[in-house]
Amino acid sequence: MTAHPILGQSTLNNYFSIFADRLSNELTREAALKGLTMVALNSVSKEAEATMITISSPEIFLAPFYDLLRNR
Repeated sequence: MTAHPILGQSTLNNYFSIFADRLSNELTREAALKGLTMVALNSVSKEAEATMITISSPEIFLAPFYDLLRNR
């Protein structure tokens, strides 16, 4: 069971902006990727009433993901 339905979209947006910020820092990047992976895995539930977690502004992840790919 995921907790995102009770958090609300504004709280989720705050969390996603923190994840995007952590992706920009080399020291916190790995932990942020693990956290986002856990969020993604929890949003794909086998339960019928589970809903997908929506990111209202996915562009906040474009720059950090681009930097990750460029540095590889």
